Amino acid sequence: MSGYTFVQIPQLKQALLKQNLQLALDYVPVVNIENDEWEYVALIGEFEAIFRELYAEKKSKVLMCFMRLVAFSEHIYYSEDWPQFTDLVSNILAVIAEHPYSEENEQLIDTLMKKLNLKSGDVIMHGNLNYNLACFFANKGDTKTMMEYVLRASFSLEKEQFFQEPCFALYRDQPFFRELLEKFDYGYATWWTDIWPIEDWYEESSLAKEIERLKRN
Repeated sequence: MSGYTFVQIPQLKQALLKQNLQLALDYVPVVNIENDEWEYVALIGEFEAIFRELYAEKKSKVLMCFMRLVAFSEHIYYSEDWPQFTDLVSNILAVIAEHPYSEENEQLIDTLMKKLNLKSGDVIMHGNLNYNLACFFANKGDTKTMMEYVLRASFSLEKEQFFQEPCFALYRDQPFFRELLEKFDYGYATWWTDIWPIEDWYEESSLAKEIERLKRN
């Protein structure tokens, strides 16, 4: 137990079960992170527990309401780099990536990603976060963006995980997928310090040219 009690959490959970997003937003606890940062960590722990409970019980519609709550609430995140919140977002992205692509889900991802400090090392090198984004863009069929997130994730995760992932089944035998995973190593991690978001730099990058060359071959 964290030692913190958030009296609004039971009411928030009831609102989620009714899929009443507006009411749930009203019940999000407000913490003063400047006075007690551990209270914020405890709050994120509460949200992580709600997420895991809904996922385990396969309450997909309620879980979607919860994910929208995290995306739209102004009280669940702060501008500083909090790895606990990044982990929560990563878990939400994993659920979204389990479903076929939809524009609604992409908009949800965009909203969530705007809440992260995209220049921070914890985000740039967060293996699961980038892996889940790669799966989402694989489902979309956007191989260009998919490969950038694959390469980010590969700095932290075993390459065999990518070859065994069903999301990448269409690509695992493609040279641009297999050869790049086998070619790039942790030395390339220094590339990622100033190049998010991907679309801002991709067309000029030597990596883009390498992907195109492998596709042609």
